[in-house]
Amino acid sequence: MNIIIFAHSDSSPYQRLNHAIASLDLVQALEVYGQLNHFCQRFRTIAHHPDIIIIMPDGSEELDRLIDHRELFENTRTIVILPQREEPLLSKGHKLRPSFITYCDDDFGEIIAVLQHVYMNQAHCHPPQAPSANPLEA
Repeated sequence: MNIIIFAHSDSSPYQRLNHAIASLDLVQALEVYGQLNHFCQRFRTIAHHPDIIIIMPDGSEELDRLIDHRELFENTRTIVILPQREEPLLSKGHKLRPSFITYCDDDFGEIIAVLQHVYMNQAHCHPPQAPSANPLEA
């Protein structure tokens, strides 16, 4: 599974998230962006989209800037991790049309469950193919 994370890598919540994701054997590629312009540029220049995006804004202003660019990643499964449990922030978070929303003060166990679910769905839809016995079919 390919995951892109937008988060400030020096933050404590990101460190906890990174530790939780590292415990999984599901991740094939992990990209982390701490600057919004680099995160957005990734979606403008590379045609391959990740399997899932995790967005962890540090506050309302950064969330507003992400919302302004949501068309770049609107066709990708998105998890949003909000910094506080406030209704206005939750309403803004829903503008990103996420598959899942949680908060920085959670233990991220639910995020791990979501990632495992996505992985299992991918494995079910795209099972590994056995090698062909006939070399002409390969």
